[in-house]
Amino acid sequence: MKIILALVTCCGLVFSKGIGAGSFAIEMSTGLYEHHSDLANQESDLVEAFGVYREFIHNETGETKQVPMDYAYLPWTFGVGLLYHPGNRTGIGLKYHYLGVTQRSEFPAEFNSFESTEPFIQQHYAGPYAEYYLIKRYGFGISIVAHGYLSRGLTTRVPVLKHDYTESDEIGLIVNMLNEEIELKGWGYNLGSKFILFNNDRINSFFKVDYSFSKSELIDDPFPGYIRNTVSKETGFSLGFSIIIG
Repeated sequence: MKIILALVTCCGLVFSKGIGAGSFAIEMSTGLYEHHSDLANQESDLVEAFGVYREFIHNETGETKQVPMDYAYLPWTFGVGLLYHPGNRTGIGLKYHYLGVTQRSEFPAEFNSFESTEPFIQQHYAGPYAEYYLIKRYGFGISIVAHGYLSRGLTTRVPVLKHDYTESDEIGLIVNMLNEEIELKGWGYNLGSKFILFNNDRINSFFKVDYSFSKSELIDDPFPGYIRNTVSKETGFSLGFSIIIG
């Protein structure tokens, strides 16, 4: 599997009082990621096996040309977590995040834009969350964070291909059979480090780098020969701030 570089995610933290024993923190995050998974690879393998082409009109010559179909993915994520600090260095809590992935047909730059976008994956993740401060002094802190989760969701197979392919031939029949909403059920974890600057008594800023692994099974899939599980590995970077309100 590929380990990919994610785009920057923005985070925010709200503390009931300074980072220490007895404080609560609410963390919120949102951002965009590159998406690589076995499900995405399977979609590309299918259009390659079918030999599916798209027709494009050249911007300058007006010439119509057939180009092999290609996909891009537009993922969006949102998360919220509640963390309680029983001690000055330790935080424990729960975290939830949602991932929505849209599939898009790509087109060469020299041809007129002709895109289709359709929902591809919608998945919910929830589980325990923990943080431990390795260093916390002189206006600077370093912590390690861990998040384990179970996940549930749905994937819609070949959504763009079904939307665009109208031929009533053998490929069209297979596309119609494949185009189902299949339930996903899985698990995963997230491990990372956070670097914090204690700017003043009320506002702190931080930078976080983390690695995540997730695996999901396709539940009750009636189509034989399709993949039965999907694995995703990602490396992400986050920039954010925390506000102390107590």
